[in-house]
Amino acid sequence: MKIATSIVFILAIAAAGLFVVQKSESVAEHRPTIVKIKKTSFARLTKIRNQKKNEVIEYFTSIEKKAENVSTDDQLRKIFLAGRQQNNSDLEYQFDEIYATRYGEFYDLLMVDSDGFVFNSVRKESDYLSNIFNGKSPLIQRDKLSSVQETFIDYREYAPSQESASFFFVPIKKNKIFAGWILLQCPINKINRILSQREGLGRTGEVYLVNQQRLLLSESRFINESSTLKLKIETEAVRDALTFEQGERIVEDYRGVRVFSSFEKFKIFGASWIIIAEMDESEILTQAFKQAEASIYPGLAKVAQQHIKNEQGLLQPSKKGLAVDINEFQRSANGTNLLTYGVASCTAILIQLPSRFAYLTHISPMDGIYQNSTEKGQNLLSQLIQRIAYFDLLPVEKKNLQFVLIAPHEASLRGTIQTILENGFDLSNIRIAINKNARGANVFFDPYNRLTVEWYGKNESQRHNALTLPTVQNLFKKMIGY
Repeated sequence: MKIATSIVFILAIAAAGLFVVQKSESVAEHRPTIVKIKKTSFARLTKIRNQKKNEVIEYFTSIEKKAENVSTDDQLRKIFLAGRQQNNSDLEYQFDEIYATRYGEFYDLLMVDSDGFVFNSVRKESDYLSNIFNGKSPLIQRDKLSSVQETFIDYREYAPSQESASFFFVPIKKNKIFAGWILLQCPINKINRILSQREGLGRTGEVYLVNQQRLLLSESRFINESSTLKLKIETEAVRDALTFEQGERIVEDYRGVRVFSSFEKFKIFGASWIIIAEMDESEILTQAFKQAEASIYPGLAKVAQQHIKNEQGLLQPSKKGLAVDINEFQRSANGTNLLTYGVASCTAILIQLPSRFAYLTHISPMDGIYQNSTEKGQNLLSQLIQRIAYFDLLPVEKKNLQFVLIAPHEASLRGTIQTILENGFDLSNIRIAINKNARGANVFFDPYNRLTVEWYGKNESQRHNALTLPTVQNLFKKMIGY
């Protein structure tokens, strides 16, 4: 990129509000872009992290007050001190009524004598008439409990309820002599409801909790089955939270995906938890791109052009398969080849989910993806994406869908990328094969993950596999020195 073009490019982005430019003509003048992206993104994640942490603390503070009321709740104490009178229907009715009207935030109330025997509970699950200190799945060791003050035990798998639970143990006395505990069982679903509200977190953001043993405490939004206390989180964010208490990093999350991560360790009644707010790097970079896209496209096309190189060892593509004519598309499945010829003023676009399916379309310059199109209402690419989303694609597979634009011009570049982003994809989903030195291209797709582009025209012919080109995200990162 020439110096003058670079300065115009940078000033235009600065005018869009993405970053403040220092007076310099070197690559370093792009770096404030990175600073701005990171500063803005981490500030948003940290704000959300703090908000969710405070909501979790407020919830536990409110139910702790309920637990504190137990020792002075005369009706509840009366039922406890009545002991094991299992046939007293009046007491049972009162117990259920007190639970429903005063302690409904808890999953269950259990009455336990000083030896650990559960002689009453609301739900009467398998823990009823069992001992919490021994048996197949003891809840806690006797010496971990206080007989004079309330004790909180952290979430753990609790077999009688077939889910994770935490407990408040409230000591009960009879004539000033310790008699046992009333247990208030806390479900995990309230925490999950708090954390599942993802306003401000885009499509890929989430907030989750991890305990001191590095086990996921809340549910993951990316795992279909329950993941509470089943998934160990061995990420850099968790390790740093345990060491440094709080921080911000760009790391790989528990899925192996690069994310912006804001984390903090905090305590709930002595239990150490880590709260983490994250968003995929790909979505954050896409958001930054959108803010400055008007001034990026000329530079983007030039950077993309630099990667068009002839691959000497690339095999001759098969000329057999489903042919795609102008303004139509064909679908490949079960090993079918796709091909189209004479992509000159037109644009070819491949859309594929590797090992599943692929579509190839050949779009005329009359289509709405072209800047100077007279048919703004027509957008074959958008229609095709919507068809794929309806018939072929699960929501969790979107991050793996690949788009490749092939053209000897940049007239459809902006419209193509905007259409893909508007349909909920990121820059990491897109590759572009633009060769302005060519007069046209022939395109061949085969199921062996080759998208052979044969360029012809002004210079000698070139042939390369467009699926090996860098993504638009990587091109954008190169442009801003990320």
